[in-house]
Amino acid sequence: MTGNREPFLELIVRDIRKRLKHLYRSGNPDRLEAAANQASRPRGFLKRLEHTARRSGFALITEFKRASPSKGKIANHLHAGRVALAYEMNGAACLSIVTEEDHFAGSAEDLITGASASSLPVLRKDFILDPLQITEARAMGADAVLLIAGLFCASRLKNLLESATTWGMDALVEVHTSSEMDTALKAGARLIGINNRNLQTFATDLKTTSRLAPQAVRSGAFVVGESGVHKRSDLVHFKRAGVRAALVGTTLMQNRQPGTGVAALLAAPGRPGVQAPPRGWIKVCGITTPKAINAARTAGADAVGFVFAPSPRRVSLEDARELARLITPGIARIGVFVNPSEEEIYRANRAVKLDWLQLHGDETPEQCQMLGSQGYLIMKGLQVGGHRHLEKVRKYARVSDAVLLDCQHPELRGGTGETIDWDLAKEASTLSAEAGSRLVLAGGLQPENVHQAIATVQPGGVDASSGLEREPGVKDVQKIVKYVEGARRAFGGESNHD
Repeated sequence: MTGNREPFLELIVRDIRKRLKHLYRSGNPDRLEAAANQASRPRGFLKRLEHTARRSGFALITEFKRASPSKGKIANHLHAGRVALAYEMNGAACLSIVTEEDHFAGSAEDLITGASASSLPVLRKDFILDPLQITEARAMGADAVLLIAGLFCASRLKNLLESATTWGMDALVEVHTSSEMDTALKAGARLIGINNRNLQTFATDLKTTSRLAPQAVRSGAFVVGESGVHKRSDLVHFKRAGVRAALVGTTLMQNRQPGTGVAALLAAPGRPGVQAPPRGWIKVCGITTPKAINAARTAGADAVGFVFAPSPRRVSLEDARELARLITPGIARIGVFVNPSEEEIYRANRAVKLDWLQLHGDETPEQCQMLGSQGYLIMKGLQVGGHRHLEKVRKYARVSDAVLLDCQHPELRGGTGETIDWDLAKEASTLSAEAGSRLVLAGGLQPENVHQAIATVQPGGVDASSGLEREPGVKDVQKIVKYVEGARRAFGGESNHD
């Protein structure tokens, strides 16, 4: 994407205008505004970039895209949620997801799926021409939008920036020339992306960033380098120009394992390997009432769980279907099972449209892998009673997207309030990250101890259920809010939803 008005860009813009006419004529504005108002609070795209750049020296925005006009099909078969999780596991700061349908094979579904799978703030990368598209992005669960400076005068760009701010979103303003940089700065852009690609020739020149960055840096803007990143030295080149982040897409998507490409870009010379475990994924499990759903959404939870196994928190398919209607994009829908049949999973997925399967029975690694191949993200629940059980963590982490450590009985009756050995859980978290999986800590978590648990274990996520109840199976709204807010503060001292 670029600000140059080349024929290919004009073709895309023409197609976008057709979609806009359909949006307005179909009566969608009111529907989209209502959905945007109900969405979870934005996760703070620019804030996360700034935090990561301060902590690590540089931040990476990793992109999911299926195709492009210049490359054709890139990775049409990949699962947006699984790629997003792999990016997060390997140290990405933020996520970009291309949603343009006609020329990039993107979709709103890709954004919703990717946002639900990870805790990374998400940029909707599309050709935004109208405030209604920004409202649409917020309704999808996006935390930021891309605005191409070359498509607007300064006053029009400023209006779109204000529209994003109204929804609590950030905007990455993309420039390719000095005049476009002037437009972006005049409009008040605080987050500027410099695209190194010239669409007239499709040639990429990293010197574009070196030439334009100083002007943006002097203005106090946070600058992102875009296009042409293939190796770590390219990031070093950006950093020398005062750039604090890069957006990388095609290079990663062409890798058979996109997450490993992130690790290679971020690994210090001579120190390749696994990044720190992902931080910030917060789950509320055992949801049975609309009030609990609304509290989890309002507080900023990343996931909610519906129990379909024997438990005081078990919900019927009918109740789960009605509760799921209250879940907004960006919040993962997790079905909790014990040794489920394919029919059970099918029926639950039909009712709830599940993102994850959380499995607490005797499921083998092979079964987990098989279910994962069907498009579900897999979280395997394990009980770890000693170091002898750590090999089990390693084994399941290799074939699952997440491993959950819990004290509960295999039938999920729980309610003991017991916590697992947090020092042991910390070892498990490291093993899980080494295997490319997220470690989710559960078992006895509640508002009063979640901060200490996170500080000790440093897990990839936390999950609470009985510790948030006022009676078995019924959540306490205030406990949900305190738990989510406490966990959010504990994860790196920042809030994804401020």
